[in-house]
Amino acid sequence: VSPGNDFFSYANGTWLKKTAIPADQTGWGSFYQLYEENQLKTKAILEDAANADAKAGSIERQVGDFYASGMDTATIDKLG
Repeated sequence: VSPGNDFFSYANGTWLKKTAIPADQTGWGSFYQLYEENQLKTKAILEDAANADAKAGSIERQVGDFYASGMDTATIDKLG
């Protein structure tokens, strides 16, 4: 595609042809990928903290306990 005829297709055509937008997303691109990757990394950090045998009162223990309490939906529902 000539940039003078259709600059959008010239600049993005290859990416548009090779990239599929996931069915559960309204759009997709590098920032979506960065967001998804950071979500997974943050979840791993929180789960590691929740599963660690950290010293009581330590930052790791506090973060782990806070995360675990938020994920305990059975107790949350029970308490209303």
